[in-house]
Amino acid sequence: MRFTSSAAMTIFGLSSVLAAPARRNNIKPVNGDCTTPSGPVPAETVADIQRFVGWAGAAYGNASSIQSWTCDRCAESPKLDNITVFQGNSFLNIKSFELEQAFIGVDNERQTIVVSFRGTIQTIVDWLNDFDALFVGADYLVPGALISRGMSDAYESVRAQIKASLPGYVSANPGYTVAFTGHSLGG
Repeated sequence: MRFTSSAAMTIFGLSSVLAAPARRNNIKPVNGDCTTPSGPVPAETVADIQRFVGWAGAAYGNASSIQSWTCDRCAESPKLDNITVFQGNSFLNIKSFELEQAFIGVDNERQTIVVSFRGTIQTIVDWLNDFDALFVGADYLVPGALISRGMSDAYESVRAQIKASLPGYVSANPGYTVAFTGHSLGG
């Protein structure tokens, strides 16, 4: 049996995920000195998390239902205004696949510009793209950082559209925060 580097990376990745619970005692706090208090998550933080999870889920809707904010998951978060949906092809650059999808919208209540990325959809082609785990560099990463080729291809298929549109949202909404969310690619 012959293994490709992508298959090997997938196996190693799965084995490390499955082994992670056994190593939890070795997890160090982010600040390194254990001075950050722990405890219940504040209610306002829970509300923010729910809002962003809803926006991440909305990215799975079809383009027209996202733009009209009528998608199945759209009701889980406050309505966004001025929504633009972006679609891209990350599998052999074949237009009919439209595997990648993202949107930008404005939450005027929270003064936030939201960029949300859809994760994997249930197609064999999208799964094959995800399993392209060969690590590559990219000009948008810090020097020395790597990303899986499948993830990079997915992001690159919508990157130019988002980069072209986002400055218009920022200039039209001065003082607003830009927030990114999504599942897998956006998370």
